[in-house]
Amino acid sequence: MESICNPCERRNIVSKLTHWCSDCEDGLCGKCLKDHKAMKLTQHHHVTEMTEISVEKSILLSIPRCERHPDCREDFLCLDHDLICCHTCLQSDHKDCKNVSNVNVLSKGVSKSELFLSNKRTVQEVRESIKGIIKERQSVKEDVTKQQQRIRMEIANTKSKFMEHINNLEKTLLKELSNIEKENKSFIEEEMTELLKTDKEVEEDDNTLQFITDNGSESRLFIFLKKQRRKQDEIMKMLADVPPTSRVKISLEEAGHEITESKAIDLNNTTQAVSVQRNQATSTECVRQFPILEETLQIQLDPKDFVDRDEKYAQLNLRNVCLAVQDDNCVLVVGHVTILQENTTEYMISKYKNNYRLVKYMYNDKGLTFINGCTIYCDQYNQYNEDVHGCHMNIALSCIPKSTQVVALYGRGFALVDTESMERQWCLEIDNEFQAIDTDENFIYIADNGMLCKYNRNGFLIRRIKFIHCSWFTLTLNGNFACHADSFRLLRRDGSEIFSYHPAGLKTVTADKTGNIYLATGDGYKYWIH
Repeated sequence: MESICNPCERRNIVSKLTHWCSDCEDGLCGKCLKDHKAMKLTQHHHVTEMTEISVEKSILLSIPRCERHPDCREDFLCLDHDLICCHTCLQSDHKDCKNVSNVNVLSKGVSKSELFLSNKRTVQEVRESIKGIIKERQSVKEDVTKQQQRIRMEIANTKSKFMEHINNLEKTLLKELSNIEKENKSFIEEEMTELLKTDKEVEEDDNTLQFITDNGSESRLFIFLKKQRRKQDEIMKMLADVPPTSRVKISLEEAGHEITESKAIDLNNTTQAVSVQRNQATSTECVRQFPILEETLQIQLDPKDFVDRDEKYAQLNLRNVCLAVQDDNCVLVVGHVTILQENTTEYMISKYKNNYRLVKYMYNDKGLTFINGCTIYCDQYNQYNEDVHGCHMNIALSCIPKSTQVVALYGRGFALVDTESMERQWCLEIDNEFQAIDTDENFIYIADNGMLCKYNRNGFLIRRIKFIHCSWFTLTLNGNFACHADSFRLLRRDGSEIFSYHPAGLKTVTADKTGNIYLATGDGYKYWIH
């Protein structure tokens, strides 16, 4: 805004303005102000003394200049493109547009329009949302510190139980605890900083809006509101992606930190002499007989359970399943079924669909009873009649202990499902197709392409470490990883190796709740490591 009187300028007279008329959008000197108030047409105009307006604020009162044509004001609105433009832009870029109007016409009464009221409501909603999230994050931040202090006390109490190796254990636990606190507080602080920055921008925009409302013309107010709408939509979209809560739970579990012995058991009821590993020493020991299981559970699955009840099909092919048992003995099965939907003989092309579905059964003396199911992924494609296999993805299933939730993996995606409502809580994609999965009460561990990813139950990636390529792994009672690759390997939480074992014909590995690890081989032997 120039600091000269506009009426005097038009009379080729130079005089300094002292007041601003928002209705005329003119700066006035003292003499012109008297004439302005004396004229019947302008005596009731809104006039502001310039001493009340800073230089920065005064710029907001003028109609903006076009960025492409600085000599032209943005006086027009193209309704076809919903864009503010100048007269030159209008002639060059909007010459074929039919719905073009002058801002002075459209801005009449804008301070009482829905556009103005909607802007004010949106500002209020955005600021309330940001304040609520910041308040919640501050609470979480304080809670993390309290939990960190509580766990320090638990570590001190645990110290007496592990006197032989307490120094190394305390150092490891405190380092991990510090990392957890640092990671969570850093994440929360970054989020709060970004939210505070957004809140400050919104506040500044609201102050600017109020200033233009009080002192600017309706044309200037209209232009500001139109430009603010796009910015507010982006902020609302950003806030919609911010989780409403982010509770962090840190817990300490007591665990053993020693591998005491390794034994072999003959499934054919014969006594075997094996090598026993104890503190780097090697000895030979006869193993007691292990009773053979005389009965096994056989389950017959119905492919119809793995499609929606109203699904129309010509043929079903249940190709792959993965089973897990919950704490309440409900049997969960995730299965891949190929559905033949249509068969067009004329072109020898069939229409197939791959359906990946989680099904819940109740097991009792009468066998399996279907309870419910939900589809976690499906695709659809056309294939030649001879090829009935179509696309195939690996699948896996892991129950989260002491909860009704289960994690189902399919190819490069995984979903958290509540088995009571049989509804997906969320679903995510990973960078590579998974190799193995396991869960504890708080976290989900997924191995893929030489990396181990640790997620919390809200789906946030907490940590990623280098890991071995393995076909299966399980968490042991003390938090280590028992892995099945070409051999058995026991790894620490950071991925470093504790020891490895190479039984012939290793088939699978599992662990029980008491800390025992079991290795099954193809030659009729089982090994356990305590």
